[in-house]
Amino acid sequence: AASRPAVSLPRTARAPLAHRPRSASSGRRPPPPRTMAPAELHIDLGPAESGAGGGVMRGLRSLMEKGEMCDLELVAAGQTFQAHMSVMAAASPVFHEMFVRLISGDAATTHPVVTLEEVTHPEAVRAMLDCIYHDPREDFSKPYSPSCEDANRDALRLSQRFQ
Repeated sequence: AASRPAVSLPRTARAPLAHRPRSASSGRRPPPPRTMAPAELHIDLGPAESGAGGGVMRGLRSLMEKGEMCDLELVAAGQTFQAHMSVMAAASPVFHEMFVRLISGDAATTHPVVTLEEVTHPEAVRAMLDCIYHDPREDFSKPYSPSCEDANRDALRLSQRFQ
């Protein structure tokens, strides 16, 4: 009979003696494996380069301004504004609840039209969209200056209604 060649593992591949399982007949359990203590990890990516990545909100705002991939229309005082349901729902629990009902009801729709009857000045809707689609990396210090008190009241109504 031909003999089989012996196969041996290098020393580093063998389990250390302390961690080899003991015989089931000895009744002893093998010791638990050693674990390392948790360590904190700090990563500093440094400042982002100007224009690097463009920012998600900047991209969403650009899509909204171009009317691209919008799946929602807000209508106020005869003017229509395009927006994204997911962005509006993420910004407002009231919008979220409204859209969940609209897309899951019997008359489900994938492109709802929301008429804001209480708004008489469309600039209030524009101010709301500017706030929601604001890129936090950009300067938002431009003061809000409505054209009249009624537009300001509409903006306040929208902010209270949609929180």
